Amino acid sequence: MKPKKKVVFATAILAILLCCLFLSGCGCDHEWETATCTTPSTCKKCGKTEGGLGEHSIKNSVCQICGKQFIDFFAIYKDCGCSSIWAEVSADYLSVDTNPYDISDLSLSMLWAEEALVAIKEINSKLGLPSYLYQEMVSTRAIDGRQTYTGPGRGVNVSWRFHPDSGLEVRYTK
Repeated sequence: MKPKKKVVFATAILAILLCCLFLSGCGCDHEWETATCTTPSTCKKCGKTEGGLGEHSIKNSVCQICGKQFIDFFAIYKDCGCSSIWAEVSADYLSVDTNPYDISDLSLSMLWAEEALVAIKEINSKLGLPSYLYQEMVSTRAIDGRQTYTGPGRGVNVSWRFHPDSGLEVRYTK
């Protein structure tokens, strides 16, 4: 083989080897950190990322990594001593009715009203809602219509209404 052809051949082999090296990755013996809710799995050595975001690390309804708040209406229902007589729960909402059977006899409707009112106060507290909100709820008149609250708290919307014949009805939604 002539010297010029040898140089061209050697250059071609070198170019092929370099292409293979670049196409096969960074050449790092990766040490992967676990993906979190804010970052994908990342190599500690070279910074390469792989895959999507990981799961949230939830403790007491708050992600310990990103701070996002999660509302578990089922846990709140249980923790606040709600009863299926005057409260209803799903993954998306929690509602409380102080007079679930719309009994006009105030003495009978008070059987549930007291428990339900205590639960409303506790639910408000667990959701991080301002303490004045409970007072606004129990001060609502029938003429006021449905009231809403969407201010600071744990990402929950609250609506309520009052009527002398049907009591106070409060609904918490995500």
